[in-house]
Amino acid sequence: MGKKWLRELLARPIIIILLIVLQVGLIVYFIASRGLASKIISRTLTVLSVLVCLYILSKKEKGGFKLTWVFLILLFPVFGGILYLLFNRQISTRRVSEKIAKIDDSTRSQLILPDTAYSEVKEEMQEYATLM
Repeated sequence: MGKKWLRELLARPIIIILLIVLQVGLIVYFIASRGLASKIISRTLTVLSVLVCLYILSKKEKGGFKLTWVFLILLFPVFGGILYLLFNRQISTRRVSEKIAKIDDSTRSQLILPDTAYSEVKEEMQEYATLM
């Protein structure tokens, strides 16, 4: 029971919600304080965002995809790079691929029609065509 609770706690939506709350808290902190620490953090995150933009532009993907992410990152330079890294990281790709392959193997026999079924469907289609 403990592992299931921990797994649900660490699920992606909960992590996203916590990070959004953290971001709002940091924005309020940045606005409220004009100290050296907030300037350093802000500049560090801005540099991270620029590096992520360069990485996106160097990838071989569709231009619209790259343009959208670069626009969002440059619009929100403090958190744009973090958002991209958060939403484009695919942790469970192998696990999902294995599940898809397992389902595909188990249902493949249901997708293949026997030889008699093809001739029956062909006859029904010819009958339907003559009615039109």
